[in-house]
Amino acid sequence: MSSRVNLGKALPDLYQAVVGLDRSATNALNAAGIASGFAHLIALRVSQLNQCAFCVRLHARDALATGETTDRIAMLRLGENRATSLARSALHWIWARP
Repeated sequence: MSSRVNLGKALPDLYQAVVGLDRSATNALNAAGIASGFAHLIALRVSQLNQCAFCVRLHARDALATGETTDRIAMLRLGENRATSLARSALHWIWARP
Protein backbone atom coordinates (compact mmCIF):
# COMPACT_ATOMS: atom_id res chain seq x y z
CA MET A 1 0.00 0.00 0.00
CA SER A 2 1.38 3.40 -0.91
CA SER A 3 1.80 6.07 1.71
CA ARG A 4 -0.43 9.11 1.81
CA VAL A 5 0.75 12.35 0.29
CA ASN A 6 1.12 15.22 2.73
CA LEU A 7 -0.20 18.02 0.54
CA GLY A 8 1.11 20.68 2.91
CA LYS A 9 4.65 19.42 2.43
CA ALA A 10 4.46 18.22 -1.18
CA LEU A 11 2.64 21.25 -2.62
CA PRO A 12 2.50 23.98 0.04
CA ASP A 13 1.17 26.66 -2.34
CA LEU A 14 -1.72 24.43 -3.42
CA TYR A 15 -2.42 23.48 0.19
CA GLN A 16 -2.56 27.17 1.20
CA ALA A 17 -4.95 27.84 -1.68
CA VAL A 18 -7.26 25.07 -0.42
CA VAL A 19 -7.07 26.47 3.12
CA GLY A 20 -7.96 29.92 1.74
CA LEU A 21 -10.93 28.50 -0.17
CA ASP A 22 -12.16 26.77 2.99
CA ARG A 23 -11.78 30.02 4.94
CA SER A 24 -13.74 31.94 2.27
CA ALA A 25 -16.52 29.35 2.24
CA THR A 26 -16.70 29.38 6.04
CA ASN A 27 -16.92 33.19 6.08
CA ALA A 28 -19.70 33.13 3.47
CA LEU A 29 -21.67 30.53 5.43
CA ASN A 30 -21.23 32.52 8.66
CA ALA A 31 -22.36 35.72 6.92
CA ALA A 32 -25.45 33.89 5.65
CA GLY A 33 -26.32 32.86 9.21
CA ILE A 34 -25.77 29.15 8.60
CA ALA A 35 -25.22 27.27 11.87
CA SER A 36 -21.70 25.95 12.36
CA GLY A 37 -22.75 22.29 12.54
CA PHE A 38 -24.82 22.57 9.40
CA ALA A 39 -21.95 24.38 7.67
CA HIS A 40 -19.73 21.37 8.44
CA LEU A 41 -22.38 19.08 6.95
CA ILE A 42 -22.30 21.19 3.78
CA ALA A 43 -18.50 20.96 3.69
CA LEU A 44 -18.74 17.22 4.30
CA ARG A 45 -21.14 16.77 1.39
CA VAL A 46 -18.88 18.80 -0.90
CA SER A 47 -15.96 16.60 0.15
CA GLN A 48 -18.01 13.50 -0.60
CA LEU A 49 -18.78 14.85 -4.07
CA ASN A 50 -15.09 15.67 -4.58
CA GLN A 51 -14.16 12.20 -3.27
CA CYS A 52 -11.51 13.61 -0.96
CA ALA A 53 -11.05 11.10 1.85
CA PHE A 54 -8.92 13.49 3.92
CA CYS A 55 -11.56 16.23 3.75
CA VAL A 56 -14.44 13.81 4.41
CA ARG A 57 -12.74 12.67 7.60
CA LEU A 58 -11.86 16.25 8.60
CA HIS A 59 -15.36 17.64 8.08
CA ALA A 60 -17.05 14.64 9.71
CA ARG A 61 -14.91 15.19 12.82
CA ASP A 62 -15.63 18.94 12.74
CA ALA A 63 -19.37 18.29 12.43
CA LEU A 64 -19.28 15.94 15.41
CA ALA A 65 -17.30 18.49 17.42
CA THR A 66 -20.01 21.12 16.82
CA GLY A 67 -22.75 18.82 18.04
CA GLU A 68 -23.97 17.18 14.84
CA THR A 69 -25.09 13.60 15.40
CA THR A 70 -23.66 10.50 13.81
CA ASP A 71 -27.15 9.83 12.43
CA ARG A 72 -27.22 13.13 10.53
CA ILE A 73 -23.72 12.50 9.19
CA ALA A 74 -24.54 8.92 8.20
CA MET A 75 -27.77 9.97 6.47
CA LEU A 76 -26.29 13.02 4.74
CA ARG A 77 -26.39 11.47 1.27
CA LEU A 78 -29.89 10.15 1.75
CA GLY A 79 -31.01 13.39 3.34
CA GLU A 80 -31.13 15.16 0.00
CA ASN A 81 -34.62 13.79 -0.44
CA ARG A 82 -35.70 14.55 3.13
CA ALA A 83 -34.03 17.89 3.70
CA THR A 84 -35.74 21.02 4.95
CA SER A 85 -36.11 23.82 2.44
CA LEU A 86 -33.03 25.56 3.88
CA ALA A 87 -30.98 22.38 3.70
CA ARG A 88 -32.25 21.63 0.21
CA SER A 89 -31.31 25.16 -0.90
CA ALA A 90 -27.81 24.75 0.53
CA LEU A 91 -27.37 21.40 -1.19
CA HIS A 92 -28.58 22.83 -4.51
CA TRP A 93 -26.10 25.69 -4.10
CA ILE A 94 -23.31 23.10 -3.70
CA TRP A 95 -24.37 21.19 -6.82
CA ALA A 96 -24.59 24.37 -8.90
CA ARG A 97 -20.95 25.28 -8.25
CA PRO A 98 -18.63 24.57 -11.19
